[in-house]
Amino acid sequence: MKRPSPSLAVSLAALVVALGGTGYAVTQLPKNSVGTAQIKENAVTSAKVKDRSLLATDFRTGQLPRGATGATGATGATGATGATGATGATGATGATGATGATGAAGASGVTAANGTSGTALGITLTGTPQEVMSTTV
Repeated sequence: MKRPSPSLAVSLAALVVALGGTGYAVTQLPKNSVGTAQIKENAVTSAKVKDRSLLATDFRTGQLPRGATGATGATGATGATGATGATGATGATGATGATGATGAAGASGVTAANGTSGTALGITLTGTPQEVMSTTV
């Protein structure tokens, strides 16, 4: 059998050391012991993250591009009418309006109850109610 080359011996030694460190980490470090504090700034890059392994919640607002807006959906059914609300408080009384113009004087008539004279249809009546009632026109 042929003797192994020195480069093969060095590579085997490096493999044993690497596996030994990983084996130590697996057996000695507690679960979830490596966190944000142990990871250096910019150590995790896109190339080191498995595709489709992150969720939208893993990103800040505005970091993910938005897709095209979809079509508007159908209008939903009209909901039931709600209960009538309580009556509101009475508002303040408004200002008094301006006084209107005085109307034209109406026709004067006979006031038979007190015997005063007046004119109605061009007839002047004078006297007591009894005299007026007995007057022939």
